[in-house]
Amino acid sequence: MIRDAEPQGRFLAVDLRHILAALGQRALRSEWRVRDVWASGNASPDLENLDERRLVSGQRLADLAQNVVQIMDGTFKAYDPEDISPWIIVEARDSLTTRCIPASHPFSTVFRKASESSALMTTKSTNQTL
Repeated sequence: MIRDAEPQGRFLAVDLRHILAALGQRALRSEWRVRDVWASGNASPDLENLDERRLVSGQRLADLAQNVVQIMDGTFKAYDPEDISPWIIVEARDSLTTRCIPASHPFSTVFRKASESSALMTTKSTNQTL
């Protein structure tokens, strides 16, 4: 779980765009299911209109994430091609937390890339606070 506000305290310092960048090429090659998004910024209507019944490419999701100020709520599930189970789930809740749930991913390295400031980060799979 990430709880880390930017200096003015209005937005999380780590948002979906940072997480996608930290996840790297795998995230861009993945297909994503997106549900219940509430966002602010130029691309928020496009992001909010994504339907979980249809897959969106990782590149498209990354492009949209670059053009929002913040994602307040939403669930984002990444699938490798031909897989039926997501390899990671990213959840944004109430503008206060972002949680990443890896299926089987050594996540501490990814989180360290995602955030330059100190943040409370917990992986559900190991229940460790980093």
